[in-house]
Amino acid sequence: MMRFGGAPERGGYTLTELLIALALVGLLLALGGVGSAKILEAGQQQAYLRECDLIFEKILYHRDRTIMAGNIHGDRVRFFDSRVYFGVYDAQKNEYVYEVVTLEHARLQGYLRGKTLELNPEGTVNIGGQLTFVEGRGKRRVLVVQIGAGRIYMKDE
Repeated sequence: MMRFGGAPERGGYTLTELLIALALVGLLLALGGVGSAKILEAGQQQAYLRECDLIFEKILYHRDRTIMAGNIHGDRVRFFDSRVYFGVYDAQKNEYVYEVVTLEHARLQGYLRGKTLELNPEGTVNIGGQLTFVEGRGKRRVLVVQIGAGRIYMKDE
C-alpha cells in the first residue's frame, strides 16, 4: 500500500505513538498502586473485624452450650495477648480440653487479659470486665462482660 505522496508504508509505530502508550501505562500503574494500598488496608481492616467477631461469637456459643448442658463444669475462656483458649470439660479425663484461637490482626488489652472467664450453667460468669481488641493502626473494639447478669457484648470504641 502506498501513502499519500508515493512513499511506501512501513509496519510499526511512530515515536509519538510509543511515548503516548508508555505515558498511559505509567499513569495506569500509578493509579493502580494508590488503589491497591487502599484495597490492602481495607482487607486488613476486614480481617481484624472478622477476628473480633469470631472470638465474640465463640464466647456466646460456649455460654449457650454451658447453659444447655446444665452441668457443674461450665466452659471456660482464657485470654492472652494474641491467643484465646476455649475450654470444654472432659468428664472421662476429668480435665478441661482447650481449643486455641490465634489472633493475627488484633492484640488483647484490658482487665480480662490473663484471666479465665468461667461460664456458669445459670448464664452468669465468674468475673466481669473489659477486653480491648487493638488493631495495628489503632482501631479498637471492646468486649464487655457484666458479672451480675452475665451479659456479654461487643462495642466499637
